[in-house]
Amino acid sequence: MIQLQIPVQKNVMNDDNTITKNTENITVFIDTSFASHARWQKYFQDEYDGDTLAVYIAKSSLWLKKQEVAMAHFLDLLKVMFCFIKSDNLPDFESFLEMLDNESAPVLLQKMTIILKEAGSHVSKN
Repeated sequence: MIQLQIPVQKNVMNDDNTITKNTENITVFIDTSFASHARWQKYFQDEYDGDTLAVYIAKSSLWLKKQEVAMAHFLDLLKVMFCFIKSDNLPDFESFLEMLDNESAPVLLQKMTIILKEAGSHVSKN
């Protein structure tokens, strides 16, 4: 498994009622095993009319070629990304989303490109 750092938002309410935004990195592992396909089936496949994770890897790879297209499909990309992430800090998709912020979108898109490149090389072997 590949180790990867994902930026997450940790906002703190100050005594003067202002918010301090802190970005931290959490360490996650990229899991390209069949477990990623099982996560897709468990969380998202019904939502996408039975499309498999392999179908969404192909779609995501196309979306990532242009940032404006990727941003239009950002939630879909996060769903694909979540399926490949293994971390005790992220028990479910909602927990994953709660840790993210729009400001980290460009970095997350870069990380997604890395994940899809690795996943694509494994999908073609499976």
